[in-house]
Amino acid sequence: MEIVTEVENHMFATDLLNREMALSNYHGVNTEIIACGPNAMLEKVAQIADERGIPCQVIMEILMACGVGSCKGCAIPKKSGGYFHLCQDGPALPADLVDWEKLKRPSVIVTEERRVPVEKINMGVVLVGQSGKQLILPSPIILESGCLDEGAVIDGPVDLTYVGAIKSKGLTLEPRAGNPPPRVCETPSGMLNSIGLENVGLTKFISEQLPLRKSLGVEVIVNFSGATVHEFVEMAVKLAEAGVRVMELNLSCPNTEKGGQMFAVSYGDTEEVVAAVHRAVSEAFLLVKLSPMAPNVVDIAQAAAYSGADALSLFNTYLGMKIDLVTRRPAIGNIYGGMSGPEVRPIALRMVHLVCQKVSISVVASTGITCGEDAAEYLIVGAQAVAVGAGIFSNPNAGPEIFHGLRKIVSDYGMSDIKELVGSLIL
Repeated sequence: MEIVTEVENHMFATDLLNREMALSNYHGVNTEIIACGPNAMLEKVAQIADERGIPCQVIMEILMACGVGSCKGCAIPKKSGGYFHLCQDGPALPADLVDWEKLKRPSVIVTEERRVPVEKINMGVVLVGQSGKQLILPSPIILESGCLDEGAVIDGPVDLTYVGAIKSKGLTLEPRAGNPPPRVCETPSGMLNSIGLENVGLTKFISEQLPLRKSLGVEVIVNFSGATVHEFVEMAVKLAEAGVRVMELNLSCPNTEKGGQMFAVSYGDTEEVVAAVHRAVSEAFLLVKLSPMAPNVVDIAQAAAYSGADALSLFNTYLGMKIDLVTRRPAIGNIYGGMSGPEVRPIALRMVHLVCQKVSISVVASTGITCGEDAAEYLIVGAQAVAVGAGIFSNPNAGPEIFHGLRKIVSDYGMSDIKELVGSLIL
């Protein structure tokens, strides 16, 4: 029997099957049901067949890696225990032997009539810090440090529409010339960079660049690094005196007082520098940018939160390497570089999820965000906002596109506020 689904009233295939079963006698020995389609439909077909004692074969689909039975990735659970492997045992399986309950992953996308129109969705976010401090942003999209200076925004193609905030390029107390070239190279789905914090230094930044950044019309977050705790404090105080109210401590730099160990890999160093800056500029909203290279990121995140951080920025880049096979030398002049892009997003997402379960302060997530779907994943595991970095290089319009994509996802879930998406992971 073949059932054509394009019929009056757009009936489900299973409704048509039930109708056909009621109208005719299909209990003979030559009757068998063969079905293909989504799992929810196949389960219903299996139920109909079982109620009438009719054999049923379901033609199933699942992602395969090897396709020849080696990897065991295409597993379909059996009622008797264990698994079918679809590339070897399928694609047609006896419907009564499939454990349909273990296969269920119901969609949470709502029907069109239950969706809030995208233009009515509230996309504003509030990062809540220590002692009631708040950072209120009209959008959860932040443009990441290191990717844009004020000139690139004022004279370039970058679109700040729908962007909640923009971070400054990494700042140090004294001017820095940066690392030797080559400073960047491509990787299969991202990039390596070793810029070396080239910047004009604190004094020139305050006098020349800060006024331009403030004129952009979006919240300015000043990212800065220090070689010692004293340098961090000195810079924070001078920035506060210059009217900077939102600061980001980059703890991925080496602590020269401790032999060059990165601040962010030590619980004690993180606690010391964050507490010192918090005491010095207690009115400022303080983000702390951590490194994924820490042996225990969750412990470091808790140290930062305990010591006075208002929010966490997760994460800086991962340390990586690439070889230029023409020269047989490192593709990066400084040998190693920071790896970023979609290739490392799954690793960062896991770490963000772990941290969000253990800290009560707000989290801004980054790494590999190029579209609304990427941003949504971070919010679903608990981040309140996202920072877009390397994605701007390939798409200057990334900010608005991510905003609109994220807003549509919120609508698809039947939500009316972006904050409903935060921490909505289903386990």
